[in-house]
Amino acid sequence: MVCLLSILIACEPQRDVLEGMALIPAGEFRMGSIGAEADGDEQPLHRVYVDAFYIDKYEITVGEYKQFIKKTGHDAPDWDAIAKYSPTDEHPIANVTWYDAVAYAEWAGKRLPTEAEWEKAARGGLVGKKYSWGDTTPNGTQANLNGTEDGYEFTAPVGSFPANGYGLHDMAGNVQEWCLDAYQVTFYENSPKDNPIAGEVYMTDGTLSANIMISRVLRGGSYLNMSNKSGRVAGRSGSEFAAIGTNLTGFRCVKPINLDEEKVEPDTVKFVSVNPPSGITIQSDAILSITFDGPPGEIKANRGRITSSANNTVTITGPFRSKDLILKIDWMTGTHTLTYTVKIPEGAIAELQPEDMVLIPAGEFQMGSKDAEADNSEQPMHPVYVDAFYIDKHEVTIGQYRRFIRETGHHPLDWDNVFTYSPTDDHPVVGVSWHDAMAYAAWIGKRLPTEAEWEKATRGGNLISKKYVWGNTAPDAEKCNFGGSADGYEYAAPVGSFPANGYGLHDMAGNVWEWCLDEFQSNAYSNPPRKNPVVGESITYLISNSMDIKTERVLRGGSWFSTSHDVQVATRFKGSPSFRGSFVGFRCVKDVE
Repeated sequence: MVCLLSILIACEPQRDVLEGMALIPAGEFRMGSIGAEADGDEQPLHRVYVDAFYIDKYEITVGEYKQFIKKTGHDAPDWDAIAKYSPTDEHPIANVTWYDAVAYAEWAGKRLPTEAEWEKAARGGLVGKKYSWGDTTPNGTQANLNGTEDGYEFTAPVGSFPANGYGLHDMAGNVQEWCLDAYQVTFYENSPKDNPIAGEVYMTDGTLSANIMISRVLRGGSYLNMSNKSGRVAGRSGSEFAAIGTNLTGFRCVKPINLDEEKVEPDTVKFVSVNPPSGITIQSDAILSITFDGPPGEIKANRGRITSSANNTVTITGPFRSKDLILKIDWMTGTHTLTYTVKIPEGAIAELQPEDMVLIPAGEFQMGSKDAEADNSEQPMHPVYVDAFYIDKHEVTIGQYRRFIRETGHHPLDWDNVFTYSPTDDHPVVGVSWHDAMAYAAWIGKRLPTEAEWEKATRGGNLISKKYVWGNTAPDAEKCNFGGSADGYEYAAPVGSFPANGYGLHDMAGNVWEWCLDEFQSNAYSNPPRKNPVVGESITYLISNSMDIKTERVLRGGSWFSTSHDVQVATRFKGSPSFRGSFVGFRCVKDVE
């Protein structure tokens, strides 16, 4: 017997087969869910890598399935029953069994998606969202769910609702979609990290065989679902038997990529327009709506926040603090630059726009903690004024640090150990000492933050006396990378994998502890300077004589290895300046000139 997946993966996509399909890029994502809405079969949230593949933009239609029956002589379904729920050739086929779906896929030169492929595609490039369009509750405009609120009693013609970020329609609702996998409630507890599939599927003498007593996975929900669970990207269900179809079950197909053969490139998506148009003056809190001629897929911007991405439109919101704003947008098949003059609010400082940094405005904040559980070193809470400064949006990455070593000849790290905990160029560098961090910062024209700067930036501008970056609610696997692998990461996560704070800074809680300039003194808050405090030597002395420093330095923010207390904004930790830990990294700041 030969594994179905290994046979079908060897089939190279042809251009005619790929018509109507979208390319899903290879990569890692967090599969599953956590929280009150998550069922046990969706947990734990875990990290999965999936190879690149193509997937149908639409569910297989009645018309397409009729062609399959006509060409192959496959057993015809009960067309009268189907017509009640899917009355036209443009509606999705329903009442198909898992075997029917597999047979169609083989005839079409494709296969069914694995459950991991299906969820990666359904997420549309969005990270940590409940639905394929974001976090807003379904209301009848996003998908065919929950009865007739959307205007359809049963199924809707495919493509009647907006596409997700990959250009896929009806990944929520309409009909439940068959996946290759066997349905196993506890599969996520020991799921493989690369291209997982649950259960066995075999080809014998060219004929597919599988145990019909084993449940098969169904994803996406249907028109009949009366709760929000099934419309969520992580919602799972299983049919009792693979040989049973209902008026709720349909499917779409995928086509893997054989990297040994010529790759068929995705259709080029082009920038169309932006509102407000480039070249004008905008307010610092402007909302930019960008339109493409097709779904752009995963998109990045060097300024602002991407707050929504659906169909052909992406929304980027401020605050923008660069008087002369240069906004660079990158997507799967292109890049575009927008320019604006930003009207800076009176009294604010215009940003000079250092690359990938955020301006933290000058001002006073309450530093430390007054909680009963606070350590003595975090008390008393006291007012501190800090001048304006810039701070890196992300922790310094492996890729950035490797460039530093190449260009300077600085002492290399123990890369075998580093890559165990931070395996790619997009992960934070770990195993760096305070001396290493100081050398990198000097090379890049920046410096390490003072402890006061670090805490002011972490509080996000609007969280006064709060425990955490996001408020007072306890941390969980959706908020930051801490306390084990419940968040999908056994060790460090790629920078930016978790939501930003109010200033647009990522990973100020968890992932890796971050070095600060200051000497660690447990009683530093007992009589601190009111303005721009730094404990120990002056900033100028530290920058000029960093290699001579021997006293313990401050570490902040907690790490992937930390407890919930460690990721509080006021928590203080310490380390020898020569310490290189697998959970220690840094980010830089730059003075406003």
